Amino acid sequence: MAKRSIVPCNTESPDEIIKSLLIRKGDIPGVNFMKFKSVVPDVYRDLNLFVIRFAKRYLIEVDKNTNSFNIPEDSLLASSLSYIDECNKIKPMFINRNITDDIVDIQLDKDCYCECGCKSKLCGQIKNYESIVTDSVELLPNSTTEVFTSTTRKRLDTDGRFVIERTFPVRTYEDGIWVGVELKTEIEELCKLDVKECGCPKDTEENTCKVNACCNANTFAQECGDPMCDFENTNTYNFSEDGRRVVLPSGFGYNQVLYRYYGETSVKDMRIPVLARKAFIDGLVDFTVAYDDSQPLWRITKSENKYIDSKGKLFTLMNRYSISALYQALCPPRCMP
Repeated sequence: MAKRSIVPCNTESPDEIIKSLLIRKGDIPGVNFMKFKSVVPDVYRDLNLFVIRFAKRYLIEVDKNTNSFNIPEDSLLASSLSYIDECNKIKPMFINRNITDDIVDIQLDKDCYCECGCKSKLCGQIKNYESIVTDSVELLPNSTTEVFTSTTRKRLDTDGRFVIERTFPVRTYEDGIWVGVELKTEIEELCKLDVKECGCPKDTEENTCKVNACCNANTFAQECGDPMCDFENTNTYNFSEDGRRVVLPSGFGYNQVLYRYYGETSVKDMRIPVLARKAFIDGLVDFTVAYDDSQPLWRITKSENKYIDSKGKLFTLMNRYSISALYQALCPPRCMP
């Protein structure tokens, strides 16, 4: 069974955007296609780290011999570290000062940008839920092994059913004989939310309480991946000198940690949000013009300023939050006099 690929809605591939750009420039044959495609990783990395901020979450085994774990190879910037306690609750660990710039990364407070224009915070949290990913090595019938990726995510169906979807490897049998391993998906209903005609959840206290009651964290936003929810726990961590391992305290008593980070993505798997389309196009132009010796300085400067302006507008659009939310992040209630 082929591994299932989930394509986020309201996104485009880099190739689709490049083809659109070439048509606008009158390059119908696509002569400059490869030139623009060569800078796609640079533009995507720049936008993702500073504006879009798509994050990954991995449940990682702790090496109890060294009480540490290796940072995933595709990790560019750490966001947060958590652990799952005995009550199956996700608890954040103390964030190292080196990564406190993530305070403005309130990804889950973004508007949901639904076509119906509901602009619901709860809807945005549910639609931006970051899947928890776990890699496992499974034995195959021919005595070889293969790595399978398990995912766990929560989502809302249009009928108001709030469900948890788990995809995991299972052994398959034919006539009682083990013939392989494939990914199986199970869906469990958690609760029923009150939704609008468009299928979006109503941003009510009752809905929020229902969602929080069936999540594995102190709040649903924290379970979704928001690293700025609370810091009640005193567990700490640090990075090794080479920057490739996370070192945990000697008394850390858990076998797994939940590591959230911003990572590299292969070009074939990249998806660009529709909202970021213009900024991505301006980035493609800027990153190609800047290294073209035939271009005059004024044109290079113009393309750079245009890209900076597009990034600024996109950041404002995607990271809007209130003054009260900022105070909440900077000074939690327990700090208030």
